Amino acid sequence: MTTSALIKHRFEKAFASYGEHAVLQQHISRHLFDTWQALQPQAARVLELGCGTGNLTRLLAHTPTLHSLYLNDLCTASVDVLLDFTGRLQHSEFLAGDMEQLKLPQHLDAVVSSSAIQWVQDWPRLLAKLHASLQPRAWLVLATFVPHHYHEVKFLTCVGLHYHSLDGHLNLLQAGFEVCYAHEDMVYCLFASPREVLRHMQKTGV
Repeated sequence: MTTSALIKHRFEKAFASYGEHAVLQQHISRHLFDTWQALQPQAARVLELGCGTGNLTRLLAHTPTLHSLYLNDLCTASVDVLLDFTGRLQHSEFLAGDMEQLKLPQHLDAVVSSSAIQWVQDWPRLLAKLHASLQPRAWLVLATFVPHHYHEVKFLTCVGLHYHSLDGHLNLLQAGFEVCYAHEDMVYCLFASPREVLRHMQKTGV
C-alpha cells in the first residue's frame, strides 16, 4: 500500500470519530484563521488542502470576500463539508486526491491548510506548484506540526513522522514567498495512560 493510500485508509476509518477527538486540530484551525484575518486579506478564490471534517473550512465561511472555494482531501467523505456552502458561493468544488499529485486550480487568492501538510513527501515540489497556482500578492496560509509533536511516543517506539522545524519551514518558504508571520506554540494534552494516548491517535486517524 502506498503512503497516500495508507493515510487515506486510516483517516477514512477514523472519519466519524475525528470531530470529537481532534480538539488540538480545532484549536490550531481557529488560531490560524484568526491570525490570517487580522492581516485583512482580500481573498475571493480560495483552495483548502486537506480539509478533513471541516475544522478550518467552516471558519472560511466567515471570510467576507470569498466567492469561490475549492476543497481538497484524500477522503472522499470530506465532500460533505461543501454542503454547508450550498447556494452561498458563486462556485464551490471538491478535489479528491493527494495534494502533491493533484492538478490545482489557477489564479487563486489563497491556499490554506491546517494540520495536513505534515504528510507531504516532496516539499520543494509542492511549494513550487502552489506558487504557480497563486496570483501575485496572494496568500499561503499554513499550520502544521514541528519535531516535538508526539515526541514521547516517538522516543519510546522509534516510530513517527519526520517534522520540519519552524526554521526549516521558513528556509523552504523563503525561496518563493515573503513570510508575513510565523509562530510556534507548544500545547500539552494530558492522558490517563499510554493506552489512552494510542486510542486518541487512532480516533484521529494517526
